[in-house]
Amino acid sequence: MRMSHGAGRAALAMGLLMAIAACGRADTKALPPATVVAMVPAAEAAPAPVEPAPAAAAPDAAPAQPAVAAPRDAGVWLSADVPRMARRAQEIAEAHGQAEPVAPEKLAELIPPPPFGWSALGDANGHFAQRGGVKIATADRMYSRGSDVLHVQIVDGAYHAPVSQPMTSAARQPRREKGGTVSEPGAFAGYPAIETVAGSTKGYDLSVFVGSRFLVTVRGSGFDRVLGRAVWASIDRDRLAALQ
Repeated sequence: MRMSHGAGRAALAMGLLMAIAACGRADTKALPPATVVAMVPAAEAAPAPVEPAPAAAAPDAAPAQPAVAAPRDAGVWLSADVPRMARRAQEIAEAHGQAEPVAPEKLAELIPPPPFGWSALGDANGHFAQRGGVKIATADRMYSRGSDVLHVQIVDGAYHAPVSQPMTSAARQPRREKGGTVSEPGAFAGYPAIETVAGSTKGYDLSVFVGSRFLVTVRGSGFDRVLGRAVWASIDRDRLAALQ
């Protein structure tokens, strides 16, 4: 039976398509997996992972500012513990026994500069002296502001009783007030102290017993306790207590 010309061409085309499909299946079985994946039509391939966009560069941070040191206060408080502290300081001084005073120039180095608005009357002066028949070291400095005067002194009593006993005895007394003058014990940065303020004359006297050995005195007239305590706070008391 003879085919028409058109039917023959259709049959030939169908045969070619079947042969190509068979060859494709045979070739695919022999290819490595990566090649097989590559032959999958684009619409069926797994989507490629999307790389996250790089984060925008953060603006330069402001440089860290140095910490501002808080002003060193006088560490003042009034407490029933002050007499006990004073008694303990005296016991330590007595148990330690007498020592050789430190070099006076070491004390002079700790005398503070003039407060704002004040002028120093010369340099800090240090020397050895006698008190109650014992050798001590002392350093002091005078300051002025018009008619107002300020005197700062540091004494190394070297654990001698003539220096320590008057101070620790006064710190064990209760608050006293007479004629406008108030005298009261306190603890200044953990050290027993006695502070006296004369309201009528603006007289001031602060004595602090440091390390059961050193007596720091801030006294004068024409200023209040705020300035007096600030002068005390400007002294490096830790360095003072460590002197030997």
